[in-house]
Amino acid sequence: MKQIRVLSEHELITLEEAFKNHPKHRCRIRAHAIINSYHGFSIKQIAQILLVKGETVSSWLDQWFEHGIVFLYDSKRTGRPTIYNSIENQRLKKLVDEEPYQLKQAQSIMILETGKTASKSTLKRILKKSDYSHKQARHSLKNKRYQADFLACQQTLERLIDAERSGEIDLFYFDESGFSQKS
Repeated sequence: MKQIRVLSEHELITLEEAFKNHPKHRCRIRAHAIINSYHGFSIKQIAQILLVKGETVSSWLDQWFEHGIVFLYDSKRTGRPTIYNSIENQRLKKLVDEEPYQLKQAQSIMILETGKTASKSTLKRILKKSDYSHKQARHSLKNKRYQADFLACQQTLERLIDAERSGEIDLFYFDESGFSQKS
């Protein structure tokens, strides 16, 4: 039976930290598998606990024996090259900062400036990687509102507008649609 029988104190601490705190699910689940094997669980039991196939757990154990703690982390994967370089990504962010509601406009400008075509979903992915979040405005919620609550809020808003006109308060309106660097 394939099983992890010996772990150094350092390895065990690293595995426990990876299991509890690593941001990537794949790393956490692999660490959990190694810890369970060390505590005497069989491959079949670990597979049931982690909801994976026994072959997967067996492969993880083989990789542990071959590579040690390094196997927990995914290596860089190849994929399609990025469309825009870092300078072009900065330009895209600048365009979105200037007009957060006009992603199609930014898309058109990027095509004109770079000659490279990218879909809106690709632009959204690029912006998301730069910690921008997309918030879409709904067109109308008129059919979902409670009329009594709506009228009460409308009256409150009218009182606030009157208070602003008389100079008692400063009234500000906020809209949460478009791209923003803040969640």
